[in-house]
Amino acid sequence: MGEESGLRVLEQAIGLAMYDPGRYAGLGREAWQQYLPPLVSACPEGWSDRRKLEVAEMILAVLQGFRVDWLTSGDTARVAAGFDALTRALEREEAAGE
Repeated sequence: MGEESGLRVLEQAIGLAMYDPGRYAGLGREAWQQYLPPLVSACPEGWSDRRKLEVAEMILAVLQGFRVDWLTSGDTARVAAGFDALTRALEREEAAGE
């Protein structure tokens, strides 16, 4: 299965979770959870586990928003601007220390 197929499955899982949260909320949540460990491991070594998880969750939520926005609007400039802002926010977070 190629990367695009994997994204399609992810989109379908999220769509089902939004359509019928009572039945599919877990599916949508689990579909995105696979991305947390690599995001946590990308955080600086000196950060607490809690801070790493908080930042990883923030990044994941923002990426979810970018994906939905791009799929619904096709506006890549808006998504690119969001990535620029996310990059600045992460640079400030890293500079803040523990």
